Amino acid sequence: MYWALIDMVCEHKLKVASSASDKIDVVLVGLDRTFDYQKLTTAVLAIRAGAAFVAINRDALLPIAGGLVAGCGTMVAAIEAGSEVKPEVIGKPQPTLLQEAMRSLNSTPEETVMIGDTLGIDILAGQAAGTHTLLVLSGKDTRESLLRSSIKPDYVYADLAAVLSFNPQTDHESP
Repeated sequence: MYWALIDMVCEHKLKVASSASDKIDVVLVGLDRTFDYQKLTTAVLAIRAGAAFVAINRDALLPIAGGLVAGCGTMVAAIEAGSEVKPEVIGKPQPTLLQEAMRSLNSTPEETVMIGDTLGIDILAGQAAGTHTLLVLSGKDTRESLLRSSIKPDYVYADLAAVLSFNPQTDHESP
């Protein structure tokens, strides 16, 4: 994600700061598997000096084969703590990306299902965009966290393999 984000920024003719001494107007945070103390300090000081703080998402955990790893949200939280500034989140749970995807696919919310593994991010994004929502229990959230949460998806499946049988025409709501 880190290099893809840098490539996207460069494609739009924006300059990526190469050091803390560069003038930084915006701190854009996405998943960065090379995130370290120097990057944290540079981001915190830039934001404290007036740079805008923009985050791709707040996913604290990222499911991988065999478990979970720290996600973008952990980096966002560290920068937020140091800078004492809340970021503008442009990805999930904001509905903007889903709405844009529906526009580009010529789809409506009624025809769209947001599938995700995190109630407070994926399912919340789907609800904000007015789509059907489907939670898979093979990621961050579990049946227990679903029962405790006020966020309720339209459908719940054990894993992505089980989703292959999903049919919104015949499946009943299952939270």
